[in-house]
Amino acid sequence: MPGARKRCSSNATEGPRYVYIVITLLTLIGCSAKKLAIDCEEDKTMGYHCKDEPRCIRVITNKIAKFFCEDNVLIRRWTEESTSVGYEMKCLGETDVDPYHYLSIILFANFSVPSHRLYRFATLMVHNCSAPSSNQSELLGIGSTGFVGGWRQLPLEYLTIYCKQSESLHLSKNYWSGLKTLKALRVICPKMSEMDEDLLSGISKRLQYLQIKDTDIQYIPEGSFSDMEKMEVLDLQGNKLRSLTRSFLSSMRNLEKLNLGKNEIEILDDDIFLETENLTSLELEKNSLTALPTSVCILSKLLFLNAEYNRISFIPGCLYSLHKLFTIHLNGNRLITLGLETESITPTYNKVLSADETFPNSSSTLKPSGNFNYAPIGLSPFEYLRLDNNYLSLLPYEAFYRMDGYKFLNISSNKITHLPENIFSQNKNLTVLLASNNLLTHIPARLLRNNTRLEKLDMSHNLIEALDLDFFTNSTPLCDIRINDNRFVISEFSWLSRVEYNWLKSCRDQKVPKFGERNRYYKIQVFISFF
Repeated sequence: MPGARKRCSSNATEGPRYVYIVITLLTLIGCSAKKLAIDCEEDKTMGYHCKDEPRCIRVITNKIAKFFCEDNVLIRRWTEESTSVGYEMKCLGETDVDPYHYLSIILFANFSVPSHRLYRFATLMVHNCSAPSSNQSELLGIGSTGFVGGWRQLPLEYLTIYCKQSESLHLSKNYWSGLKTLKALRVICPKMSEMDEDLLSGISKRLQYLQIKDTDIQYIPEGSFSDMEKMEVLDLQGNKLRSLTRSFLSSMRNLEKLNLGKNEIEILDDDIFLETENLTSLELEKNSLTALPTSVCILSKLLFLNAEYNRISFIPGCLYSLHKLFTIHLNGNRLITLGLETESITPTYNKVLSADETFPNSSSTLKPSGNFNYAPIGLSPFEYLRLDNNYLSLLPYEAFYRMDGYKFLNISSNKITHLPENIFSQNKNLTVLLASNNLLTHIPARLLRNNTRLEKLDMSHNLIEALDLDFFTNSTPLCDIRINDNRFVISEFSWLSRVEYNWLKSCRDQKVPKFGERNRYYKIQVFISFF
């Protein structure tokens, strides 16, 4: 580093021979390093003025070294407990010198820490700084090797770029082409509107984690994500992407988590997941998808699927082959039936039901298709299933058949008018059932007969006029009941006092939070309102 002064000495003259050798070796390494410690002199009012760079002042607070350069650049350095060294640069305004000039001085400087700590890698965060000029940046330029920390030679493995306050930003491959050790890259830039095809060239083969979020990017060039064999997590949420082709993920055979949520995607190529058989988490929420790609059905390791708030009108029955899938979010879509062929139905997405009008009964007007893609959803091993905020009307009795593993079901905010008596008969592990904001008028007495583990029931905001005396007979742990805002009359609940003792007894050891209040618990809560 221009202006850096070499300072090295060896005063190890006593003690065992091996101690002398170790200290001498460390000293020699320190002396041979290209970049040495920043030399700063104390200023009683402001801290330490750095001789190597007089435009910078050093202040140490709470074991964090802070460097203020030109009053508009703040650089911090700290250490994590026996794991890593963290660096952070914030640009607060315009500077005469490229801020990355100051950053490179700090990154390559030696620093003292307790001898028993052996740090393994370094991290860097950059806030609201424009891209560096390649001839001034020693870390991000072509000549960089990716190691920082002076003689410690720590590999820089994690880089985060925040530019939320920047008016515009264009990144080129030179920005990080010299980072030979980078494993994780995060770019969060709202004003970034385009992405060069070769942006990630030079680092793509080593990346294991990539996040590009909250940008204005609408299109990803065809070869941008090639040579990413080690990629495990890809997060592209919060952009403005509209479509993705099959080749988009073709090199990511080790990909485990993919987040494409909060974009404007209308269609995904049906074969897009053919090369990603190790995928365990898939997030597609808040897009404009009308269907799930058929290749989702080969993801045998998939555990979590989130496709909420799209325009999906049917559930592909081939999901039954995903034997590890236990959580699925399909709320906020346009479902009118569950996994059955919908040729005989014309969707009426925006239609509001009148008092004498209902949707067709899916169990009687629809016939299951022999096609593999339309197998009943009940064959899937879900544990957590969200179907709320759709257009479901009458559910067939076999809708949740053979789903004995699932524990949480939300069918609220649909247009369901009737629940068959045996619809939950095989769901013996069900603990939470939410069915509020529907058009239910009658609840079969034996609806919950086999659901002995049910803890929470919400059927509020329906049109229910009465509940049978034996409705809660086998619901021993059920201590959170919400049936308010229906059409009950007081006379219909004359039996309530007779079962109250049993409820209180079964809920004795359970704590249920009172709705709307924190840190207050009651043994039992029942929400009932009368018409």
